[in-house]
Amino acid sequence: MKSQSILAGIFLIGLTHCGSTTKVTNTSQISVGQQLSDLENTHQRGIISDSEYKRLKKVIIKNND
Repeated sequence: MKSQSILAGIFLIGLTHCGSTTKVTNTSQISVGQQLSDLENTHQRGIISDSEYKRLKKVIIKNND
């Protein structure tokens, strides 16, 4: 049973890395400023590319208008 849960988790993680789109959802009460700060930090650390940073920044701002 535990191994099935682990395999299901690995499968779901694999699915999140398929394709070329990233969906940003706001499921908590994090401020826009904090979201943008976290995004910038992620970009500066090289975790996301310039194009991903620019696109996600627009998404965060648009979703919070």
